Amino acid sequence: MQGLICDKWKVRGIVQQDGVRVADGQLLKRNDPALVKLTGQLIVKPAREDNSIGVGHVRTPDMLSAALNKAFAADDHVIIER
Repeated sequence: MQGLICDKWKVRGIVQQDGVRVADGQLLKRNDPALVKLTGQLIVKPAREDNSIGVGHVRTPDMLSAALNKAFAADDHVIIER
């Protein structure tokens, strides 16, 4: 069970199926800012990390690349949320 709990993207899907509202999000599997479809202030985080390592707050577009680098240093799957 611990493996599932640590996978934020899978848990997100499960709770959405149960009717829980979650922030708009996107899963990235490689570090390419051009693939990011969300805009505005964003939270960038490793998808399979069980603490706050690699989490970044993107306030302006020029902060995105550094936040992605930080998150991808902790995991090869990254979640971006509004």
